[in-house]
Amino acid sequence: MKARLPERWAMVLITAVLPLYALAQNISVSGIFYNLIGDDEVEVTYDEDNCNFIDEDLFGMPYCNDYRGSVVIPATMSYSGRTYRVTTVGESAFRECNKLTAIDLPSSISEVGGRAFEHCTSLKSMTCHSATPPDVSESSFSAEVRRKVTLYVPRSAARAYKSAAVWRDFKEIAEMAASGLKGDVNADGKVDVVDVMAIIGYILNHPTGVFLADVADGNGDGSVDVVDAMIVVAIILGR
Repeated sequence: MKARLPERWAMVLITAVLPLYALAQNISVSGIFYNLIGDDEVEVTYDEDNCNFIDEDLFGMPYCNDYRGSVVIPATMSYSGRTYRVTTVGESAFRECNKLTAIDLPSSISEVGGRAFEHCTSLKSMTCHSATPPDVSESSFSAEVRRKVTLYVPRSAARAYKSAAVWRDFKEIAEMAASGLKGDVNADGKVDVVDVMAIIGYILNHPTGVFLADVADGNGDGSVDVVDAMIVVAIILGR
């Protein structure tokens, strides 16, 4: 006779597994789509329910146009009461997003998948906060993207990007300027309400211009949130 799982434990198991199943099946948080790739890691992906396909091979290659304007990828995302690290830009994530103009990748990103930024014809700038160039392939960025996009990287990492395969092919690799002032997240040489608004814009995925996420992370917890905005407010008030 087959052993049966007690009903109450079955419900506990279902309750625990359903959020992970939903996440693995492509969800949107603040306009960005994710897939679960580990116990506490996610990759940025595209909207699987709103895609077209190009018949370049047996299965076709997906392309979606959901991402547009300036997009800021957070270092962490929360879903169903859990927090996940954003470590990967998935394969074809931004493919054919011809209205994407700027992309900001957090320091948590360690890999950019194949064709992730293929044919992003309007992309002008990319900011990568990782001190170590993320793993990429020749197809991660199409040649047209590398020819015209300016890549902004941490000052201490500029040499590494300039010597790394694929990354070194970008039109220009520029160092992110920092004034040295704690809380000066927009690098304008002063700490004021503009910096607070920049952090809020970052949190809401509505970037306002130059934004140094590493500087904005005032408490050093690896993410930029309301607590960091309050830290800048305290600096402004002299507390």
